[in-house]
Amino acid sequence: MRPVTVCLVILLGLALRLLFKRYASQTFINSFAYSPVDQWDSILEGVFLLRSGLPVYDNDIVHQPPLALHLWSLAVSYIGESRCISCFLIMELVMIFSMMRLCNVFSKVLLALDSRRKKTNTAGEIHPSSQDLLVSENSFIGAPIRVLICYCFNPFSILAFAAQSTSIVWNIICVWTMITCFQDHLFISSCLCALGCYLRLYPGYLLLPILAVAYVGLLRPVRLPQRVLRITSCLVGFVGTFGGLIWGSYVLEGHDWSFMDSIYLHQLRFVDCTPQLGIYWYLFVEMFEHFYELFIWVFQLLLASLVVAMLMRFYEEPVFLCYTILLITNVLQPYHSIGEFGYLIALLPVWGFLQTQCRLYLPTTCVLLASLVLTPLFHYMWLQPGTANANFYFAACMVYAVGQIFLITDMLNSFVRREYLLRVGSKLQLSSGQQLVLVNS
Repeated sequence: MRPVTVCLVILLGLALRLLFKRYASQTFINSFAYSPVDQWDSILEGVFLLRSGLPVYDNDIVHQPPLALHLWSLAVSYIGESRCISCFLIMELVMIFSMMRLCNVFSKVLLALDSRRKKTNTAGEIHPSSQDLLVSENSFIGAPIRVLICYCFNPFSILAFAAQSTSIVWNIICVWTMITCFQDHLFISSCLCALGCYLRLYPGYLLLPILAVAYVGLLRPVRLPQRVLRITSCLVGFVGTFGGLIWGSYVLEGHDWSFMDSIYLHQLRFVDCTPQLGIYWYLFVEMFEHFYELFIWVFQLLLASLVVAMLMRFYEEPVFLCYTILLITNVLQPYHSIGEFGYLIALLPVWGFLQTQCRLYLPTTCVLLASLVLTPLFHYMWLQPGTANANFYFAACMVYAVGQIFLITDMLNSFVRREYLLRVGSKLQLSSGQQLVLVNS
């Protein structure tokens, strides 16, 4: 991977983002990127209220934590509102290099896990005919440059930049949470996870893969006393950091807890039903009020139960566990973030060794491309000429959600299929010697 190639790809990606920011209409961008928790206009409103000495969290506009809002206020004061785009360009550069670093870390951990599996194959866990399914260094040749290309030219990441979505901040934090976790710096990782949870509640689910790494170990097995010590240090790091940030916010707000309702309860209770690219807004708009609380709990428990189920099934595969938790959280969290989905798609080249087991990559690609076409079209037809209604835009949102669910389903199916073939062999035969072919039901 030559440095000239890397620089060229990065420059083209940044230029494409600036072109979209300059020439794409705000209506087109909002049809994809609107989310009340990461809107740039919300931050500007919060900065104005902060400078004016007015209550920041007595409205339903500002959903940034106090410490983050004060940092944004300093940035706007120092750089100027019109030149804050340079901050987003710098954060994009940080995100790009972080993604390449994460790709290398993922590759090393996956290689180490399969090497350990091969060396400890005393119980016949790996069938002789399935040795070729184990990952090798050749499995990740060119993966960093493919991740770079996928991120730089990803339409979801480009649209998030054009909207000046602050999701880039917690995306960077989530990426470095994973990097430090899989480099076995678990205390630092849990602190970063708490920081992400402080900014937005749902990155806190990354604590579960961190605890899984603390329990099983990456490069070598850990004994019970070590497990207890590692898990305790992770919990102390997370709780201490999150508690410290909340307490600092409380002091900064003049010993007022009102920010808790505007930030965290706002995410849990799904207060803002403005049309966006998620799957909940339409349901809560049409729902009878006396069912509201019930379905809030249903959707929150659905997400939590799926994440816990992934932990119970894949705790010995922490890299895959981490990736699937992020995908599931992105689909089912109340306020969807296309910037988050953009960097998750960019990590797909890391899982290239699962390609032979995938069955839905063509339907998934087609459905996601269809959503890119239908979403702005139906949004425009609904809000501009009035030739459509909310059902059309919600249908486009559902198409987008189906594409994400196809992706998650195919990833889970291909990973479990590979595990099965490693155990029983890739050349399945009856006692008569007839070859069996494993197909989808």
